[in-house]
Amino acid sequence: MLCGFKDLDIIYRFLRGERRLPLHIVETLAEVLECNRSQLFILTLRTWFDEDFLSLLEESFGAARETEAERSWLEALREIYKGDVPEITATMRRRIRILAG
Repeated sequence: MLCGFKDLDIIYRFLRGERRLPLHIVETLAEVLECNRSQLFILTLRTWFDEDFLSLLEESFGAARETEAERSWLEALREIYKGDVPEITATMRRRIRILAG
């Protein structure tokens, strides 16, 4: 039994996008798949809600932690990397310091 399901076929249906993953099992499935739970949660939310609602969620929950300037940096990075922002490397940090200096 995996994530409360008797049959692995249901898990494969979630992964193929044939069925929507219930939000309450995202964390458990992320542990089983050994993947980033935040990324899996965001991918799952995209199957349940439209982009306008997701933007509202991001704005509402992100606003408590980020300044407008920080959000604009994130938006720029997402635009540059077409939504798939990579982990920051030492080289990237050096380049940002040069640009900021």
